[in-house]
Amino acid sequence: PTKTPTPKKTPTPTKTPVPKKTASPTPSPTPAIVAVGPVTQPPMPALYYGSVTWLGAEPGEPLTVEAVIDGQVCGWEAVSAGDAFAIDVRNHGQQWGCGDDGETVSFRVNGRPANETATFQAGTPAPLQLTGPRLTSVTLSPGCATLTSSWPAGTKPETVRAGLLPAGALLAFWIWDTGQGDWDAYIPGVEYASSLTSVDEDDALWVCVSAEATYQQPVR
Repeated sequence: PTKTPTPKKTPTPTKTPVPKKTASPTPSPTPAIVAVGPVTQPPMPALYYGSVTWLGAEPGEPLTVEAVIDGQVCGWEAVSAGDAFAIDVRNHGQQWGCGDDGETVSFRVNGRPANETATFQAGTPAPLQLTGPRLTSVTLSPGCATLTSSWPAGTKPETVRAGLLPAGALLAFWIWDTGQGDWDAYIPGVEYASSLTSVDEDDALWVCVSAEATYQQPVR
């Protein structure tokens, strides 16, 4: 007879794992809003911008433009030859003695007063075309007279000549060269006879004219 098979044991079912509880994240605290007081700011400057025409032409060399209030320099800028300038003029809150609204601002170019002035107005940009230098004049009688030059060092005689009117009255400029122990002359239209190449500030300049003339040079 065939043996009756022995039944296999039914496997014990595996327990379903119980999921662990996940901790809820702790919310970050909202940062507190801290009140900040007003920031102290100095008063605004005035701003002027434009170009310079000096001795009737655009300068061919670097310039320093200064803004002056009551004799005090309140702003300055170095300007390359042919470039425009933009200069901040400090308020009294930035520099003691400088601008208050309504005050007059004068300008110097390479240390010489320009013809123009401006009225200080904080925060207001204003265009400005500077010309100069401002000139002082003296009347000359026919003959030769000695004058103390106020022209900056290295000024060409042709530039000095432009300050004499009428131009045809000029016979010659003369300066005594103490180093060489000799006279240097500038004779208009006669280059080969002219040894004077420049006029400096405080030179004793002899001006010889053939008729009454007006001699002009920069205000110091």
